[in-house]
Amino acid sequence: MIKAVIIDFDDTLVQTSRFRRGLLEEALRNWSGMSNDEAINLDWGKPFCHMVGTFTGADKLESFIQYYKNVMAQKPIKPCIDAELFLQ
Repeated sequence: MIKAVIIDFDDTLVQTSRFRRGLLEEALRNWSGMSNDEAINLDWGKPFCHMVGTFTGADKLESFIQYYKNVMAQKPIKPCIDAELFLQ
């Protein structure tokens, strides 16, 4: 009997790298005034707080996360092809 199914969210159910990566780069650039594109390449796929904390510093992480949530709310993410069908 199957009790649970665990499915990866990023780039499995939603097109994270396609729609969120550029948005993250833009948000970091606007928030910090610095370009972190290459560094994001190295850390992409790591836990979000770890990845972003390397750019913002631990003391400013919560402030950036709130800023980024506001930016994301303006640009909804799109599901991967057939993700909705799979979940049904």
